[in-house]
Amino acid sequence: MIRRFPLKAASWKITIFLIEGDIAPSQYSNHDAYIDKDFGCTLETGYRFRFSDWEILPTLGFSYINRKWTAQDGCLQYPVYGKWTGEEPKQDIVGAVVGYEQAVWFPSISLTTGHAIKDRLVFSLSGYISPIVWSETIDSHFVRLLRFYDTMEKSFG
Repeated sequence: MIRRFPLKAASWKITIFLIEGDIAPSQYSNHDAYIDKDFGCTLETGYRFRFSDWEILPTLGFSYINRKWTAQDGCLQYPVYGKWTGEEPKQDIVGAVVGYEQAVWFPSISLTTGHAIKDRLVFSLSGYISPIVWSETIDSHFVRLLRFYDTMEKSFG
């Protein structure tokens, strides 16, 4: 099956906390969520060790992931003053409200072990660790005319 983007995925509920020192939300909105882009690739190299019906495959790799979502249409509930209660009138919105794009890249070390059960049937278990992860995110709020740029460097995954 071929998927075409943008793909309507779910609803995107946004709760905003602007009242300092209070854990209650101050604004709320609900929108259709669309996946505009979902791309990932991994390049790995390794050596396969075979022992009778068992095999072990250690690898070194590098991965890149890029995803983009858009929230559009739906409604806002912004109180004139104070906390959001859910009783505020709903203001309908048409068009793009929020865009969120994230790029993540990381090297990895992985290990896969497998056992041949029959000629063409294998049971395997694999895991990987990333000693360092980088990420960049652009969070665009179109209605409020705001753009946030976030970075995460030298994380562990």
